[in-house]
Amino acid sequence: MSKKSIIFIIIVIFTVSLISGVAIVLKEKQEKATVTEKPTTTTQEPSSQPATQPATPKPSGEPKSDSMGSWETYANQTYGFKVKYPRDWQVKEEPLPVYPDTFTVKVSFVSPSLKDKVVFNVRPKGDEGMIREASGVDEGASEGDTITFFINGYPAMVTSGTPIWSSGGSRQVVSLQSPPPCVKIDLGEGWNLVSFNVNPSDNSMPNILSSIEGSYTYVSGYKSSVEGGPGFETYVPGRPFNDLSQLDHYHGYWIKMSSGGTLEICGRPVAVTIPIELGEGWNLVSYLPSESGAMPDVLSSVDGSYTYVSGYKSAIEGGPGFETYVPGRPFNDLSQLDPRHGYWIKMSSGGTLTYPTSVPQPQAAQATVQAAPSLESSLDTESISGHVSDGTQGIEGATVQAWQNNKKIKETTTSSDGSYSLSGLEAENYYVRAYKHGYYAKILKNQTAPKSNVDIILILAVYYCARSDKSL
Repeated sequence: MSKKSIIFIIIVIFTVSLISGVAIVLKEKQEKATVTEKPTTTTQEPSSQPATQPATPKPSGEPKSDSMGSWETYANQTYGFKVKYPRDWQVKEEPLPVYPDTFTVKVSFVSPSLKDKVVFNVRPKGDEGMIREASGVDEGASEGDTITFFINGYPAMVTSGTPIWSSGGSRQVVSLQSPPPCVKIDLGEGWNLVSFNVNPSDNSMPNILSSIEGSYTYVSGYKSSVEGGPGFETYVPGRPFNDLSQLDHYHGYWIKMSSGGTLEICGRPVAVTIPIELGEGWNLVSYLPSESGAMPDVLSSVDGSYTYVSGYKSAIEGGPGFETYVPGRPFNDLSQLDPRHGYWIKMSSGGTLTYPTSVPQPQAAQATVQAAPSLESSLDTESISGHVSDGTQGIEGATVQAWQNNKKIKETTTSSDGSYSLSGLEAENYYVRAYKHGYYAKILKNQTAPKSNVDIILILAVYYCARSDKSL
């Protein structure tokens, strides 16, 4: 039997096929007559309707007020079981997700005083628990196999307990520590201006760039006037001396790639509002929020102190080329700051940059040259289409929108393979925005209808829980 990754369910398992009676929680007042006979559980299958006279043995001291005839019946059609409970108790049913896509059910019965509670955690009967079967493939575990746990798709660290598979239905308790989330940054051939919003345990060069080892030829950072600069610090693989010794989440960095690749940096997430000290003159800074932020609102903390902001589009973002923002200038093509990008900010005086906790939504930029209206534009017959994916497979149910001049023009959702089509558009320029819960939103600028193959890759959002010492 091949070794596979499964999940321990650290709960009380109530096997559906073994449910043969009713669970009764009943508080009785002490009667004068002593009850010597204990009620026995009937093996008769519950009927589809509540019984008018429950088949329970009658001891000599039968309760006078809590007759089961007045009790309600909870019936679960999915798992095929029923449970009787007092009429004034509350029932709560919750799904219990089990990795990767299986669900069990948790049913709670709570008394009016909230002091008494009965909870059932139910899963289908089967010695292999939640292991999924595949044709011709043995996905079970053998006696003595070490079990691997995953949290948010990343291998978890076992801090206590021994996750060894054993037969016979034995149960074990293990404590897991959440692995650090990772930021993935797609890099194009040539220059890329990047940043990240996690704090890795090892940020030294070249270790922090191990995921793109052999694909980059030059890395450059910049020290501002408040950091002992101004001046560049660089790293070249194989060069005897490099003065750029580490990367951090406060700065942006230039990375020159000999070929495209994906940089992956894992570490503890940093707060969006962490202050970044800016010196007079040029500063090369990171962008910490996980969503795009509209200019100039996203830089409100240094409003009036900066004179120039510049970003850079790589080869895979429609570049290469710079985008700029100058306060008061009639037209600026840098309309928003995006996650995983670095930015140049020129300050007229020193200040502290703090990104807002609620990031202002991006606004569509005006085009520098207005396209001549076509004969078909008034008919609204053009479309923008493509696919939304996570880089490997399509994402179903993602929302895709077309924006123009700070107004949403069209909206649709992706099909099962991640495809979409925004139809009924005029032959003009649009921003295309895609998002889905659990993923970082993505915006593509300057998409002119008609246009096909507008493919959008969404990155899985990873949420970090500070309390990682709980047993799961």
